[in-house]
Amino acid sequence: MKYHIISTSKSRGYGAIFTNAKEAKEYQANHPGSVYQIFERLPAKIPAIGKSQEKIIKPSKDPLSGITVYTDGSALNNPGPGGWGAIIQMHGETREYS
Repeated sequence: MKYHIISTSKSRGYGAIFTNAKEAKEYQANHPGSVYQIFERLPAKIPAIGKSQEKIIKPSKDPLSGITVYTDGSALNNPGPGGWGAIIQMHGETREYS
């Protein structure tokens, strides 16, 4: 038995597997830019189109490299109590403190 594999997306690995060549060709005709491959055995992993989209991110050698601090004003010679506030943005989350 032959396996007809149609890969239809560079970024996600979408597609379809057929054992019938006619059905595979019809599917490919409806998905422009797809890649048609034939295998004697079903591969453990469906081949992707183009380069992998996975990126390896190495941690920075400087643990403070991603920290930005903005300051404003001074409390010198202020007769009353001072105030403070902070906004921390991390991992897509925003927290406000005061």
